[in-house]
Amino acid sequence: MALEKLISEGDKQLHEKDYLSAIATFTSALKEAPKALQAFLKRATAYQKMSKYENAKRDIADAFEIANQRGKREDLGECYFKLGLVLYAEKDIVGALKNFERAVEYGCRETTASTWKTKVEYEVKKQQEDKTIPEQNGKGPDSSSASQPQSDQKVGKSDSSVKEKIKDDWYQSGDKVIITVYAKAVKESDVEFKADESSVLISFPISIGSEYQFEINPLFSTIDPQSSGFKVYSTKIEVSLKKKEAVKWSSLAGAEESNTLSNESSATHKPLSYPSSSKKAINWSSFDIQDEEETDKSETDFFAQLYKNTDDDTRRAMMKSYVESDGTVLTTNWEEARAKKFETSPPEGMVAKKWDSKT
Repeated sequence: MALEKLISEGDKQLHEKDYLSAIATFTSALKEAPKALQAFLKRATAYQKMSKYENAKRDIADAFEIANQRGKREDLGECYFKLGLVLYAEKDIVGALKNFERAVEYGCRETTASTWKTKVEYEVKKQQEDKTIPEQNGKGPDSSSASQPQSDQKVGKSDSSVKEKIKDDWYQSGDKVIITVYAKAVKESDVEFKADESSVLISFPISIGSEYQFEINPLFSTIDPQSSGFKVYSTKIEVSLKKKEAVKWSSLAGAEESNTLSNESSATHKPLSYPSSSKKAINWSSFDIQDEEETDKSETDFFAQLYKNTDDDTRRAMMKSYVESDGTVLTTNWEEARAKKFETSPPEGMVAKKWDSKT
């Protein structure tokens, strides 16, 4: 099979979250062309999606060697960008920033490289500011207050002691769907797992009087609950759902999804959007970019870095595209943005998550 066809097939499998098949396809591509830079970088993306970060970094290291041999700055820039995404997924935001800076310096082809650089600069600055908060009541600053990408599900905070930030992700093979919940030091005996043909629920305590609960009802397609289950690791819980039919899932949830994350203290949980948590419908044509009702100060500071030397229409386009896409699309063309509804579209190598900057 021609290299281009294998790359195209692997791209499709990545889009469908069939990461195991994508890895196999890009491996076949590398057998045909051992110096195929894109096959290494795309296989690294598939490994990253499965949280196999060391595998991803090995592929990126091979890509760096090929890029150095070619001597093309944009190839090196793309390698730096991919490594930045892996480090960001590992929560090494300082290391990620250094690589995003190099990616921009080397002319990375990825159009969102500059946006990622600005975004992570903001996070590093915010984290450094949080570390300078004076001690209160004998307690130092809480490192969890730094901005981090979050899933659509959020942990309730009616109890001030609840500080955990739980993320989740999923991928699929031909006959299984794997859901990963990233939580450290959870005891298997504390985990409650329930599944039937059309729903799944997993819950466990996260602090005294608080409980994390992840529920999908209905699922995208039916499963075999008897062949489904979970495993607890030191840093995550992995849920394996056996498909009843060998079909590709385009999402975890079906048409009438009911994702629930609750707390035993009966807190109300509402997903937040970045950069604005406002639920009001926004008239973008007349939107005032200085409106404090729509953005808090920290968010305004973030956009101030992008707004320099731009007119109001450019700013509206940037704000509208960024808000509607949960921070994954940034355009400066108001004529394009005016009538367009922007969907969440993260760059290759990242999972679409909503970001709560107020945590």
